[in-house]
Amino acid sequence: MRLTSFQYAWVVTFLVNLGSVFTAFAEQATTVKEWSFNTAGDKENWIGASFLNEVVSQNGVLRATITGRDPFISIADLDIPARPWNLFQARIRILQDEPLTQTDGELFYANSNEGPYGGFSQAKTSHWTAAEANTWQTINIYPFWSREGRITKLRLDFPALTENQFNKAIVEVDWIKIIDLKLENQPDIKPAWTIHPNATDSWESPLFSLGTEQIGNWLTIDMSADTPCSGEFSWMNERGVFHSTLVELGNGLLNVDLSSSKDWMGQVHQFKLRRLQDAESPAHVSFRSLAVNSHPQGPATVKLMFSGIEDAIVRAGYETAFFLDLANNGGEETSVLTLNRVELPAGVSLLHPENPITIEPFKVGERRRILFPITVTEPSEGKISLNLTASQQSAMQPVAVEIPISILPSLNLPKADYVPPPKPIKSEYEIGALYFPGWYHGHSWSRVWNRCPDRRPLLGWYNESSPEVIDWQIKWSVENGIQYYMVDWYWNKGNRHLEHWIKGFQQAKYKSYLKWAMMWANHNGPGSHSMEDQAEVTRYWIDNYFNTPEYYCIDGKPVVMIWSPEGMDKDMIEIEKKNGKELNKGEGVKKLLDLSQQMSKEAGFKGIYFVAMKWPEASTDATDIQWLADAGFEMTSIYHFMDDGGKAANRRKFSFDLVVDASKPYWDKRNDTGILPFLPNLSTGWDDRPWNNHCWIDDRTPEKFAAVCQQFKQFSSETGIKRAVLAPVNEWGEGSYAEPCREFGFGMYEAIRDTLCEKPESGWPLNFGPKDVGLGPYEYTQDAKY
Repeated sequence: MRLTSFQYAWVVTFLVNLGSVFTAFAEQATTVKEWSFNTAGDKENWIGASFLNEVVSQNGVLRATITGRDPFISIADLDIPARPWNLFQARIRILQDEPLTQTDGELFYANSNEGPYGGFSQAKTSHWTAAEANTWQTINIYPFWSREGRITKLRLDFPALTENQFNKAIVEVDWIKIIDLKLENQPDIKPAWTIHPNATDSWESPLFSLGTEQIGNWLTIDMSADTPCSGEFSWMNERGVFHSTLVELGNGLLNVDLSSSKDWMGQVHQFKLRRLQDAESPAHVSFRSLAVNSHPQGPATVKLMFSGIEDAIVRAGYETAFFLDLANNGGEETSVLTLNRVELPAGVSLLHPENPITIEPFKVGERRRILFPITVTEPSEGKISLNLTASQQSAMQPVAVEIPISILPSLNLPKADYVPPPKPIKSEYEIGALYFPGWYHGHSWSRVWNRCPDRRPLLGWYNESSPEVIDWQIKWSVENGIQYYMVDWYWNKGNRHLEHWIKGFQQAKYKSYLKWAMMWANHNGPGSHSMEDQAEVTRYWIDNYFNTPEYYCIDGKPVVMIWSPEGMDKDMIEIEKKNGKELNKGEGVKKLLDLSQQMSKEAGFKGIYFVAMKWPEASTDATDIQWLADAGFEMTSIYHFMDDGGKAANRRKFSFDLVVDASKPYWDKRNDTGILPFLPNLSTGWDDRPWNNHCWIDDRTPEKFAAVCQQFKQFSSETGIKRAVLAPVNEWGEGSYAEPCREFGFGMYEAIRDTLCEKPESGWPLNFGPKDVGLGPYEYTQDAKY
């Protein structure tokens, strides 16, 4: 059997770590099944089951022309024992005359023909990633399918291509193998490795099988780096899927608490570590060792997680505080810590200067947020600087801290009994914003303030079910050019949740100033849509929302944006299939929309203006739009534009500059299709470290967001399109936000105002917060976890 470079790397690593013990296991590995395609005309029972034409075996490869967006090959009548350490391998290449835009492929497996898809389902699948076009690659998939007993069917899905490559692009399969590595009886192994000196910038562990509860949650990396940089630590779970977390790489020992990731659970089978490529930071890292333990390693190490000023906006006359968010990521308890060399800018003083500034010892793994009250008496720009030191007997290195502080002049506003009335401004554009109603309990907020405290809203960690909180949101929105919200709305077979914002809005004093409409977040499981359910949900819309004067309409029709037209379509196609009727793509969701249109007209409305959330979001492929037009949608939009224009060195972390550069070219290409109107999405960024830690778009500023707004202004002058929608203004967990906050102040909202609105003769309405008029705070920390 030939060894790929991947296999060779981990075999050598395993030999280095386990010595001759592994040799016996390597020798035991056997090829269970192999398809070589070396005989012309013999496809060896594989068939081109979908969107493939001219499937032939010739010149030693299985070859086919791709004709559509879901190409795959399949094989049945197998009888393969499903073993714990089976490895599925295939040598593949895709031939086309442009780079691949989608790289995701899948392997489905089944042990029966039961179910709507002949035994196949998303619960029995593993993913793989295609290399560049026109490049041979060996894919390695660990399906961990032993619970199936035996495998009788396989289906190998290739990445979806763009329409202009249909009937041109070719997929070639050199060979396919199923290998049994026979590693289930490996000797006891500890998840600790000394890494070869040549392991620079990346490393992979051998394969193993250990439980996270057994080995612990603390990752320890020893390394050297010529400059600090970002990295990624990944682990393979029991389904062969890799999950990962971002880590900050540098010199010395790094301890990372993996329990902060919701995916660190169950069995794990391999680790990977790499430096993330960054064209602006050509750093290099040498890894010396890696281990996972039940507790951190090394001496006491106090890490400054975050620091800052407690209030999102600070004005002269405030009493506020600076905070230190500290954690002991070392393996020993700290001694008492002392704040030394504390220097404060002019106009800033400690509220209790007579008290010694000391901090009680930190236990191993403990994290603590400490407030130091201050008063500010005059406007200034400066920084608070200090040194955090331990006792002389401690080996802990001092921690230098600098906290920028910007003190604005006092507004000298009178105290208010309630939120002051809004002063809406005019615009020739109709600007809306997506809104996520997820902030009504402390647990959600705790995931944000623990990871990204700079996002602290000017309202504080608020309870958005409060009509008073909502009135502040209405006031700030309409005074800065936002005229309507598209609110995430949840319905699943009659069950509704996250309605608290809408209920609060309906009680808000200033609700007449702002329009709103539903963005039906119908990303539910299969089988959640039907004609009966559509009738029920439409009746709910008619009875509860459409007749209210605040509901947003286009052309006199109430607007409903739908997250997943595909889910509706698939459910209806399956229902009709059971009734003996075959529907084409789009015909299923059309039946549902037609029903809603009929019901709304019977209730006296002109109809419903359905807007489709288009997927893939950055696609301008006509086929991704035309089927939505055929189904009855009147417009498309997207939830958030976070495309890098193909320029990012690494899509885990890249600059917001790339999003700015890619925005207008995307709108131009989408508009050039000439299919359906669309609602341009003005990106408010993305950084989902609190939620999923998948992607971090950094370097976002109000000035760069203003450039996106300016691009829309130019696009509007060229096309006549006057409507646009901001990506979420308050998705604090996914990192898509624009509401006034510690990080940006009113900067994001004022970018909209200054770019797209008409300045009144009397000047812009004054942007101010609750504290400026003696209201608030609106903190909601019940059930919060620090």
